Amino acid sequence: MNPKFFISILSCARDESNGNNQAFRDTCLKDATELGIEHKFFIGHGGVPKDDVVLVDSGDDYWSIIYKVVHRYRLTLETPYDYFFFCDVDTYFCAERLLMSGFEKYDYFGDFYHTDPRQPWPHESYGRFCQGGPGFMIHRKVLKEASKDLKIYTESPERQGWGWEFPMGDTIKSHPEFKVGDCRFFTTMLSLEDEGPRKTNSVITAHMSTIGDYKKEYMYKKYQEWQDSFQGKFVPSGFVPTRPEVQLSNLNSPKRIQRVN
Repeated sequence: MNPKFFISILSCARDESNGNNQAFRDTCLKDATELGIEHKFFIGHGGVPKDDVVLVDSGDDYWSIIYKVVHRYRLTLETPYDYFFFCDVDTYFCAERLLMSGFEKYDYFGDFYHTDPRQPWPHESYGRFCQGGPGFMIHRKVLKEASKDLKIYTESPERQGWGWEFPMGDTIKSHPEFKVGDCRFFTTMLSLEDEGPRKTNSVITAHMSTIGDYKKEYMYKKYQEWQDSFQGKFVPSGFVPTRPEVQLSNLNSPKRIQRVN
C-alpha cells in the first residue's frame, strides 16, 4: 500500500471569502479526500473557523506569510503523518499521481528548479529548496528540524517577507543526511494554455499564480481538462516539462540532489 500524507495548505481569509478555497475543495481536494488523504487550510487573523480550516495567531496579509508559516509548521507536526504535502490554493495537483510519485524514497521532494524567467531563482544564500508554488513533499524529520529556530526568519529583516521556503533550504543545507529529490513533473505554468495534469502527460502538479492574478476559474478549468483527457478530448502532445539547465557545481552539496524522471 502506498503511504498516505497530509496536505498542508497556506491560505488567507480573502481566499476563503472569494471562493478560491472552495474551488480547491471542489477539485483536487475532492479527489484527495476520496483517496483517504486529509487536508487543512492555514489562515491568519480574520479567518472563520471551519472543519478544514486552522486559524493561526498571525497577520493574514502577504508580508505576514513567514509569521503564519511559523504556526503552520508546528501545527502540521501535530498530525500523525510522516509525510506532508505543502502547497498553496493556486497549486493544481493530481492526488493519485502524488501517491505514485515515489516521494517516500526521499526526505524532501519537489521542484528544485524554477522555470519562470521573471524570478531570480535560485536563492543560493538560503541553500537549495523546492519551489513552494508547485508544492513539495517533506518528511516529518525535516519539518521538525526546520521548525526549531524560526526566530531568525521573523526577527531578521533580510529574511522576512514571502520566503516561506527559506527555512527548508537552510535546513537541507545544514543536514547532509537528508535525501532530496528533484522532480520535473512539479511544474510552473506561464500561460493558462500550459498543460496541467492530463492523462496524455505525466505532470503531477502545476502552479498557476505565475500566469498573473490567480482566479478560481483557473482551478476549475484545469480540473475539467484532467477529466476531459480521459474522454479522448486531447491529442497526446508529448509534453515534457523543460527548464533551463542549472550548473549543479555552483550550488551547495551538488551530488545530494537526485533528479527524478
